[in-house]
Amino acid sequence: MNSKNEFRVREAVESDVTEIRGLFQAAYGDAYAFPQFFDPQFLKKQIFSEDCLMLVAEDPVSQQILGTGSVVFDVGALRDPLREGVLDAIVR
Repeated sequence: MNSKNEFRVREAVESDVTEIRGLFQAAYGDAYAFPQFFDPQFLKKQIFSEDCLMLVAEDPVSQQILGTGSVVFDVGALRDPLREGVLDAIVR
């Protein structure tokens, strides 16, 4: 991590899948209650889904992914404004 312990939050992209999977593997081993998070195809689907916002925190210098989080939206017509509001609130 950089010397200022800073990170940036951004939406996950397809090229992040391997590192995201590695984070789940490192944190939970084989004991995670949601094993689909070890499946690269599932992670790609979540990244491209309109019903999910998957974020990563990365070191701005090394671009190493330090953490991940996601929100699944299931509120009908409010989905798009809610998605934008959540992302805006997180990255401020």
